[in-house]
Amino acid sequence: MEDGQRTSEKIDRKLDDIRKETMANPDKKPPVLTDTMVESVKGMGPWVRFLSVMGFISVGFMILGAAIMLGISLFAKNVGRNTMPGGMMTAMSILYVIIAILYIFPSLYLWNTASAVVRMKKGDIVGGMETVLAKQKSFWKFVGIMVLSLLIIYPIFIIGVLVFGAMSGLH
Repeated sequence: MEDGQRTSEKIDRKLDDIRKETMANPDKKPPVLTDTMVESVKGMGPWVRFLSVMGFISVGFMILGAAIMLGISLFAKNVGRNTMPGGMMTAMSILYVIIAILYIFPSLYLWNTASAVVRMKKGDIVGGMETVLAKQKSFWKFVGIMVLSLLIIYPIFIIGVLVFGAMSGLH
C-alpha cells in the first residue's frame, strides 16, 4: 500500500510542477495530465501486458501448428498418401507462418505500451504518457491497415473459392 501511496504522491507532485509551469509560462503549452488520465492509463497497463503475452503465445502456437501441418504433409507424401491435393497443407503452413509474423508487430506495440505504463508508475509520468500514446497510435495504425487489407483480400478470396469450386464441379 505504501508503494501505491508514494507513487500517487509522486504523480501529484509531478502534476503540481506541470500546473506551476503552466501558470508561470502561459505562452508555453506543457502537457496537461489530470489524475484521472494518469490513473486510467496506469489501470490499463496490466491488461495491455496480458494481451501482449497472449499475442506472443498465439504466435508460438501458429508456428507450432504450421510445423505440425508441414510434418503431416511430408509424412503423408513419404508413405504414399495424399492428405490434401496439390500441396495445400504446405501452402497452409506457409500462410500460418506469415500470419504469425504479422501478429508479432501488434504484440510488440502492446508490450512497449505496457512497459511505458510501468515507467509512469515509477514516476516518469510525462515521458511514459508520451510513449504510451505513441505506441498506441502505432498499434491502432497497424490494426487499421490489417483490417483494410483483409477487407480487400476477403472478396478476392471468396471469388477465387467460388471460381475454383465451379471449375472443380465441371470436371
